[in-house]
Amino acid sequence: MSALVVWPSALGLSFFTAGLCTYRGDLFGRASSGLSRILSLGAVFIVAALATFAGEHFTVTRDLAQLVPKWLPQRVFITYFVGVALIAAALSFVARRCMRWSAPLLALIFALFVLLLHLPNAIAHSGTRIY
Repeated sequence: MSALVVWPSALGLSFFTAGLCTYRGDLFGRASSGLSRILSLGAVFIVAALATFAGEHFTVTRDLAQLVPKWLPQRVFITYFVGVALIAAALSFVARRCMRWSAPLLALIFALFVLLLHLPNAIAHSGTRIY
């Protein structure tokens, strides 16, 4: 296997395992209902996905930097910064610390992805459904 696959996968699996350990009381507790167990498991999957995508920002940096709009300076730095931000959000969710800050800032990053990356392409290719 390539390092481009191994490192993001290992990062995602390690955060998944850490999330299962952290949310163990919510997942396997006797007092919790079935719905709260499912909701706790959702946070674990989000953490694993964030960590995997962060790993991709560190392994395929040059390819992801090409997606950053050309008018933004230091596109490679922005790619690394987004990777660090995703790792920080995943760590925050696993440690259950500072989630009041990390969740809205993560939502802001996702909104910026849509506004800066996807919306200009959707406007430029408004005649086609899939571009």
